[in-house]
Amino acid sequence: FDWSASNVASVDKIILRIVKCCAKPQDFISLYRSLENAKNIFIILQQVLWTLQQHHAVTTEEVVASDRNPSSVSSPATQVNEDETSINEQSPTEANKKIFSYILSVRKLLENSSIEMLGEVAERLQAAVDMEATANWHSVLIRVGYDAELDLLKEKYSTHLPQLLVEAKAQHDHLFPRLAEFMEAIFLPQVSRQN
Repeated sequence: FDWSASNVASVDKIILRIVKCCAKPQDFISLYRSLENAKNIFIILQQVLWTLQQHHAVTTEEVVASDRNPSSVSSPATQVNEDETSINEQSPTEANKKIFSYILSVRKLLENSSIEMLGEVAERLQAAVDMEATANWHSVLIRVGYDAELDLLKEKYSTHLPQLLVEAKAQHDHLFPRLAEFMEAIFLPQVSRQN
């Protein structure tokens, strides 16, 4: 698991750019990497939760009880190590409350998130977008076979576009003969959000 800033992006900002149709090709790659890394982050958080509960002899029932009634945390439930200086300086009850707070935070994060859903979104994104070609061409490239209509349009574009441009130029020249020598027919692709 490679934990670096290049592998975890600001997913909310990327999604906002996608919704506004102003996302860059790198956004799709960053979104995919972030979703893939989210699975590893969840595994680490599960290990942290288990370690906290084991290390501090905290049961799931105690965590649930402390969530319902924070004043119910008792002193002897936890033993604090010497390397935990921030907790050592506190009374045992305060230390227990702090530990329960950490455990509850991690537990709630895990309960309110779906690793399966993140994995499914990552798989769907990879099924649609050719990540390697997108990175190389600096343009979002949809995989061939993902959408039959898009594949047909791509084929028409690559095989029929030159002839369509010649025909468009001829029609324009017929309508405006004086401008024929100054005009050229070109294709400017544009993708935009339809309201």
